[in-house]
Amino acid sequence: MISPDVVLRLNRTPFWEIIYVFHHGLLKDRECRKVDEDILRMVKTYDVNQKGFLLGERILKITSEDVAICLGMRLEGVTFELNKHHQKPNKNRIIDKYFGDTKKVTKAMVDSALAESLKDPRNQVSSEVASLIVMSLFVSFLFCTSSSTLSWKLVEIFSDWNSWRRYSWATLVLDHLHNGLSKKQEDKEVNLSGCLPLIMVSNHCC
Repeated sequence: MISPDVVLRLNRTPFWEIIYVFHHGLLKDRECRKVDEDILRMVKTYDVNQKGFLLGERILKITSEDVAICLGMRLEGVTFELNKHHQKPNKNRIIDKYFGDTKKVTKAMVDSALAESLKDPRNQVSSEVASLIVMSLFVSFLFCTSSSTLSWKLVEIFSDWNSWRRYSWATLVLDHLHNGLSKKQEDKEVNLSGCLPLIMVSNHCC
């Protein structure tokens, strides 16, 4: 059970609109992760150099503005290199408490940590519960990876809520999707990474 204080904290994040959709059961996690035939067809047409989908003589692209509108995310702000290797941060409260003994954070670990934080409603730490909920959104939807892991850079951000509004999240989500599509074109055996439903934005399905 999520406390009202946690909901209030989530409401203040740049991700509230998409969290609201999940929180009220309007969109299920399994539906977001489903790679249907339409998406697979679009993936096959992806051009790495043009960062778009070649359909006949047209090149269809997803823009950061599209992502901002569809997901209700912040467009303005700075970005960082999400897909390079980041070292595990030291002296980080969230990491030390829930992921202290691991070399990487997986979706299963995030799910387990969230379940643990919700176990006793009377002793919930609202900032931790809210952070883990957003972390779950990242690893299962916005920043999916083929290995179901979360970048240490993203995990580190959860210790400083004030920094969240510094970033252009729409750009970061789109860059991560382009990186996943590029890797898929290079190696067909690699599982798709990124916020896959956004692929249909270029096909005017958003």
